[in-house]
Amino acid sequence: MRASPRWPGRSGAPPSSVRWWPDMETARVYEAVEALRTGAGFRRALADGRSVWVDGKAVDVASHPLFAPALGVVERLLARHASAEGRELLTATSPDGVTRGRWAVPPRNAQDLRRAGQVSTLFAEETHGLMGRLWDTSGGCLAGLLNVAKDAEALRPGTRAVIERAWEEISRGLLLCNVAFVDPPHGRGLPAHQKNTLRVVERRADGVVVRGAKALCTGAAYSDELLVLRVGYELPNLDDSAAVGFFVKPATPGLKILCRPGLGGAHRAGDPLAVDEVDTWLVFEDVFIPHGRLLYAGEKDVAALVWKAMMTWDKHGFVRRLLTRLELLFGLSFLMSKALGVGHYPSAQKVFRDAGRHAALVARLVAFAEASPQPAVGSGGAVRPEPLSLQLALQYALEHLPEVARAVELLGGQGLVLNPSEADLDSEEVGRHYDEYFGGDTGDPSHRAALMSVAAELLGSRSAQRQRLLDYYGTGGDQVLTLQLSEMLDAGRGVRLVRRLLEQREGDGTRELSS
Repeated sequence: MRASPRWPGRSGAPPSSVRWWPDMETARVYEAVEALRTGAGFRRALADGRSVWVDGKAVDVASHPLFAPALGVVERLLARHASAEGRELLTATSPDGVTRGRWAVPPRNAQDLRRAGQVSTLFAEETHGLMGRLWDTSGGCLAGLLNVAKDAEALRPGTRAVIERAWEEISRGLLLCNVAFVDPPHGRGLPAHQKNTLRVVERRADGVVVRGAKALCTGAAYSDELLVLRVGYELPNLDDSAAVGFFVKPATPGLKILCRPGLGGAHRAGDPLAVDEVDTWLVFEDVFIPHGRLLYAGEKDVAALVWKAMMTWDKHGFVRRLLTRLELLFGLSFLMSKALGVGHYPSAQKVFRDAGRHAALVARLVAFAEASPQPAVGSGGAVRPEPLSLQLALQYALEHLPEVARAVELLGGQGLVLNPSEADLDSEEVGRHYDEYFGGDTGDPSHRAALMSVAAELLGSRSAQRQRLLDYYGTGGDQVLTLQLSEMLDAGRGVRLVRRLLEQREGDGTRELSS
């Protein structure tokens, strides 16, 4: 067993009296850098010896076609960080001249929350809502962790230093960090000791050794850092050895990243909808985690605190992505109804109105949640969006997005199945037939074919099916969402009204209701 790589700090930097985050006792402050990270630098970092497997073979992430679309997205978004129009939204510079990703800075007020939401929307628009594990997700998790750093330190000495070092490195270096918390899909009836749950198998003076697996760590193959955690509601049923959380480099010895096969057509060069962020398994074969990267190992109270701190931040970006997809379908339904010449039909108008109504309601709920900040979990002073409005927006979007997608499918009808290719339209022999029969009200078959192609990709491709599954699975499903909502709802006013009514009826001599 070999030690995992250390944090890639810059040594010899002059100290500074100005801290980016109040009371950061352990964060290292480095010399200011002139240039932000580039796409070329990101690609170079992938050549670190990480063990990534596709179709049973070890592969080079930078050159394998499966990862090409996702790497292209990361490169474009890194360029947006440095661009004149994106730098103000995506980065922030501290008084001592250090520039960081704004997505990792804990929000302090409603304006900060609105900016965080705008960052998620920018990323969602860049990927058409098909990639969810980017900097806004990891940055929100880091902000939540930083806000509970002092609280975690009181429960487990040393945890604060781990959090602050991670925040320092990731936010400053624009590193891509993805989170792994889902366990492999074991049989539900198996006892805990027969499940290969990730756990500590050896404790050493300088750290711990872990063995086991995590499933569904999306984007791990091309990430710079991985954050491995336990799900909060699972903790009461786990033994202490399975309550382990830590940061780990993808190239750490003993760690294998197993990628699922590519989605059909998902790596078509140049197609903006050919996006596959690649879901993976993480397999840990006696991996050493030093104390400098360990958040908890057996301390279930720290694990519960960390999980609770991160949930709101993940939901915020998640809802913004769902809203972008609702708005995309809203615009698509409008353009399709025009191209098909059915905009005056009541059924088509209903599809258009419903898509717009759902998008508008979610947008209003998100705006209210961001404008009504509440204290976040922890004593760091950060705020979070108003939880009930955000939860309502999340559940409403998840309930109605499939409904809107289905309605747009019906609007497209046979055109989604019989859509001609570009070669068909350019053919002298058959193109004239499509001009005659497929042009619709606009008389332009290429415009109609382009719309139908986009609709088919957004609604019926394997990538779209995967996204719908993850929308549901990533939030815990109906049972978890309903439980979360029930804990937020307050029936107090309704109970008081009923009791008042009972008292009034009893006072009138009518006791049937109270009995």
